[in-house]
Amino acid sequence: ISILHAGADIVVSTPGRVIDLLDRKELSLDTLRVLIMDEVDQMLTGGFKDDIQNTLNKIQAGPFDKKGKSTKIQYVIFSAETTEWIDNIAAKFMSTNVLRVDISKSDAPLSTETTVYHYCMLCTSFEHKISILPDILLTYGGSNYRAIVFADSKSEAVTIVDKLGAGTKAIHGETYRVQKQEILEQFVSGKLKCLVITFTGIDSSSMPQADVLVKMSPPCDITSYMCRVDGVSKGNKQTNCVLLYTSEQK
Repeated sequence: ISILHAGADIVVSTPGRVIDLLDRKELSLDTLRVLIMDEVDQMLTGGFKDDIQNTLNKIQAGPFDKKGKSTKIQYVIFSAETTEWIDNIAAKFMSTNVLRVDISKSDAPLSTETTVYHYCMLCTSFEHKISILPDILLTYGGSNYRAIVFADSKSEAVTIVDKLGAGTKAIHGETYRVQKQEILEQFVSGKLKCLVITFTGIDSSSMPQADVLVKMSPPCDITSYMCRVDGVSKGNKQTNCVLLYTSEQK
């Protein structure tokens, strides 16, 4: 905080910390000129939508044009997927002079690779999902399976690791970058059979390949989910993707 008070040209922070500093009046955005939001899709799936929205609303941009849009702040948004929310943010806060760089085939139909086989399995509860998970990995991945399990939270990921035991590690939002890289290298080299990942733990471009993928519950964002499936299946002859759900999630 003392560094902020002394003056900083660049501040790097998570959305929640920005809100905290703003509420405590330890951070001022009055002279902000460039706002960069990286991995917005990760922040959205991590539940930071309100924090991002509140931060943008609190920005004191200075002069506005006749339409009420900022004329002095440059907004730069990076995201693996474009969502309706991102489009709305761009329309509300950015000027009409917006440059969109899309390296994906945005006009292509929403689909995964033809080598991906999708399965859905009805479960009675989360405990039921955990109990059948070892059998699912063996059935759809074989005895030498290489699997990735998508968990919805850190606590859920820890529970899955405890259930599967040796040869399984988790990557979640609190995993340090160096540790994350070490775990990924262990999985790619074959030292780990199973990788448990939360959506905030890793982006779609960093997904390693696997034989079987298990999603512990239906995805909130189908585009984000399918990008990760494609990352896992790329280059594989076949990837079995198993989605677990309860009657309440149907």
